[in-house]
Amino acid sequence: AFKAAGSMELAASAFRTALALEPTSLNGYTGLAGALKQTDPVGAAAALAAAASDDALIAKANATREWLQTSKSPMPIEASEAASELESLSRYADLLERAPRCRSTTMQEAIASGAEALTQGGPVRLTNASADWRAHSWDDDVIMAEVGAEALEMLAMPQPEHPTLDPLHGALLEPARFGVYFGDYLRLLDLLSPQQREDNIPSPTFSAYIAQLNLLRLPNLLKHVCLPRALPSTALSIANLWVGGSLMRNGLHFDLYDNLLFQIRGGKRAVLFPPNDQEHLDYGAAPIRRHSFSLPAGFSNKTVYEKIRHNVARLNIFSQDLLASNPEVSKASPMICEIDPGDALFLPKGWHHAVISVAPSRRNLAVNL
Repeated sequence: AFKAAGSMELAASAFRTALALEPTSLNGYTGLAGALKQTDPVGAAAALAAAASDDALIAKANATREWLQTSKSPMPIEASEAASELESLSRYADLLERAPRCRSTTMQEAIASGAEALTQGGPVRLTNASADWRAHSWDDDVIMAEVGAEALEMLAMPQPEHPTLDPLHGALLEPARFGVYFGDYLRLLDLLSPQQREDNIPSPTFSAYIAQLNLLRLPNLLKHVCLPRALPSTALSIANLWVGGSLMRNGLHFDLYDNLLFQIRGGKRAVLFPPNDQEHLDYGAAPIRRHSFSLPAGFSNKTVYEKIRHNVARLNIFSQDLLASNPEVSKASPMICEIDPGDALFLPKGWHHAVISVAPSRRNLAVNL
């Protein structure tokens, strides 16, 4: 929030406080680097170096590699069968599917209209948004050559959805954090794909996702991303990479900053609600618990309490019985926005959103600024 407001000194102080509480937090180090990059480039470089030298992360990445080496090669099912399954899993409840679609314009028209018109007009789909980005070359070969050896933090969860409801503790359950080398992650996406034959799925089964990976950690990829001219550069404080496989569903929440999401590969279907719908969407103090996970063991029966959050809805927005469990949702004003490669979604701060990411090719890549 401090970064989004341009208060970089306060942001750096907040990240240092977070690192004092959790000295191994990769997000803490990369966030600190982002806050320092304009005023203290030496300090920013040191923070990135600390993020890259996380011994615990590397040990976990090595464990993932060893597990992969004992697993079978993937055997995909027929493409038509996979596409049909993904189509059904990418739909919201009928009430939400009947909602109007968000407005759409081209990036060129948004630039001509000016930043104020873009930021004051609510969510908008921008077509032809990244035509000059080299990021569209990010196939497996490019990723392997540029960043395949980088150790990263991935999220691991039993199903391709987070957070999930935890009625036992009255909490929201978030994925475990584990380590993986980027090159191994690509193979992992193939191995764990729901498009495999059941007799070839390895044990333990889980879903994996790379979320909010600060591209300052991956300069070889960051150089392929261009600053959008539709917004002033002073309004941009982050550059995050999101990498998933065939399917991932991110639950309903809101952010305290404007978001410009560029789709590189695969597609996304977002359900959006205006800020004043909050009273209909079951927000409140939500205890967050996190899965415990390791390889080759998989998930343990224990979850770990982490913190309280107020920006995550305490409902399953993907349930086909949404109205039965949360009738207040019928009073809300949803809209649907779908983006494909080359599109972007501008989402003003405070708008509630859930996202379903789908990629029959098992590669879903996006960058948000």
